[in-house]
Amino acid sequence: MNQARGAIQAARAAGADQYASDEYNTAVASLKQSEDAVQQRDYRQALNHALNSREEAENAARAAANQKAAVRSQAERDLHDLQPLLDEAHARLKADTPRGRRNRAVQSERAAVDAADASVQKARTAMAREDYLGARDAIRGVADQLRATIHQMDAATQAPAARRRR
Repeated sequence: MNQARGAIQAARAAGADQYASDEYNTAVASLKQSEDAVQQRDYRQALNHALNSREEAENAARAAANQKAAVRSQAERDLHDLQPLLDEAHARLKADTPRGRRNRAVQSERAAVDAADASVQKARTAMAREDYLGARDAIRGVADQLRATIHQMDAATQAPAARRRR
């Protein structure tokens, strides 16, 4: 049972509670069953559950390491792919003069780009803390929002200003 507890602690340290929660929870449940079996003085069953718990915890630690690496890679890729969109949006905001455009539209676009900047900064901070799930969540949907904002900027600058006739 001590080996199972140690394996569970090692799995938790490897992030199994976040990255391989099913395997981790199975290991914890097996340890609980082992402890219950000891209370009932069924030592053979307690040993079986403890061995299962240790094995599940070791599997959880391996799965967590693999999943953590995959999430890290994806978050890094997403941040890398997001940067050109962010640069393009900033360039269009700088080039955009509000002449002929309503100030509200420009403010709305600027707010969307600022929100994207904040999300990217939050993701980078999470990456520095090795919180890859947090980084992934921080930039989820940001690329689509930036594309939509850039599309709005394009549509607004290409639309001819309507003139009123009297």
